[in-house]
Amino acid sequence: MLHLLKKVYLTSDRAIDIDLDRVVISKNYGIKPLNSITVEHGLLINYSKDITDIVGADKDYSDITDMITTLAEFCENSQKRVIIYADDSAFVKIIAYWYKLTFRNIDSESAKLYLDNSLSKFYTFESARANRFATTDTAFSIDTSSFDSEFKSATPVGREEFLGKYLSDISVEGLLASYLCNGSAKQELKASLTPLISKDLEKHLYELKEIFFTHFTRQRFAEKLNLDKDYDWSNLTTIFQDQSRFGELFINDRIWNKKTMYTPSAGDNVKLSNITPADVQAFKDFTLISGSILQEESAYAYVKSDINKLDFLGVVTDFSDELLDTIIETESTFEHEAGSFFSIDLETVNHYFIEALLTAKKLGDTDFLSKHSVV
Repeated sequence: MLHLLKKVYLTSDRAIDIDLDRVVISKNYGIKPLNSITVEHGLLINYSKDITDIVGADKDYSDITDMITTLAEFCENSQKRVIIYADDSAFVKIIAYWYKLTFRNIDSESAKLYLDNSLSKFYTFESARANRFATTDTAFSIDTSSFDSEFKSATPVGREEFLGKYLSDISVEGLLASYLCNGSAKQELKASLTPLISKDLEKHLYELKEIFFTHFTRQRFAEKLNLDKDYDWSNLTTIFQDQSRFGELFINDRIWNKKTMYTPSAGDNVKLSNITPADVQAFKDFTLISGSILQEESAYAYVKSDINKLDFLGVVTDFSDELLDTIIETESTFEHEAGSFFSIDLETVNHYFIEALLTAKKLGDTDFLSKHSVV
């Protein structure tokens, strides 16, 4: 599944999830479903056997730019994702057009490599989760042999108008390439990074909270934390009244929307903007304590959960130019198991490509950055 714009994605027609809002462009499946299977499912926004049936003069969409932006506005209103399910021919046509529309200087060879690596990333990390229906390991093996000819023949419409309206809504990679190349798209890059880093921070804090609630009944751990009392089988439910430094840290309403464990999703679990410098220090201290006391958490504390991520909290309060450069410089060291804004869990971000961009910047490879810049 490749991210296009806002919550619009492009993927293969080999596994169509009818629970999702969708457009289906497929020789085999681009047909109206039976009434019996249209109830209580995602909305079938449009369908066709060939892309020329719905895109072109006097068609539903005047061009591919119009199709994608129309679907993006649909997402804006519904607050749900829209998936374009396409057969191989339509898939290649759409993505070739999209790359030519968004990347300022990209050539066919670079675009094809970007596509191949993006599909590989999806195949490796996401295909099993995204595909509930495929029965073979090659369910997402898309024939891209026509890419070069489709790329060369693509004539994107309204690029300047498109970027003027949607620059902040495209994937972060092109914005990062632009900023690293010539300092452009800075504000748009900040806007794109904020939810990504916020989600990563929330996940990090959630995992610390999980450690706390998993181990607070262990005496040696509890003593180091200096909790209000020792907790065991007889009184563990009273932990929610603990007012010690670390007890209060993980249950207070100022930071947490729920005192209990809750699935992390940026904005739904942790009130990041309410976290104070004292809280940051407490989380860092807790990380060091848990790593030093609990052998099974030591690698987690010092490697997997980089406590410096907490220094990025400024993205939700005061995202300065200096903080942006600090984040980029920090991530360029590749000393983290998962980057703050290019985690493998993020569907909209290709972590391999982010690494390539950061490496190109370190090596002074302006040609690579320029080819993948948006502005």
